[in-house]
Amino acid sequence: MIEGIGWAVMVIGALWMLLAAIGIHRMGSTLSRLLVAGKAATMGIGAVLVGAAIVLADPAGSGLLVLSAAVLVVTTPAGAHALARSVRGVRPVAVRETDPDKAADPS
Repeated sequence: MIEGIGWAVMVIGALWMLLAAIGIHRMGSTLSRLLVAGKAATMGIGAVLVGAAIVLADPAGSGLLVLSAAVLVVTTPAGAHALARSVRGVRPVAVRETDPDKAADPS
């Protein structure tokens, strides 16, 4: 029973990844493609990893898979955000040059 649930979660994750791939193909702009890759792909891979952890009988291996899914959920959106900023040409705040004369004038 538990193994069947794990396989079902993995199949749902694989279908989610398929929908993400179709979405990446259909989107026109780079930022739209990054949105699909950052959100849908994270959920798909996370579901596959959690499903594999359910199927796997070894607690240590399951723990590593769940840990991998947690790291993926935290880091993938941050990476997609960094890529989107680089596509737009926005420099990080810490690197921006500040001019004391312009700092007083917000416009």
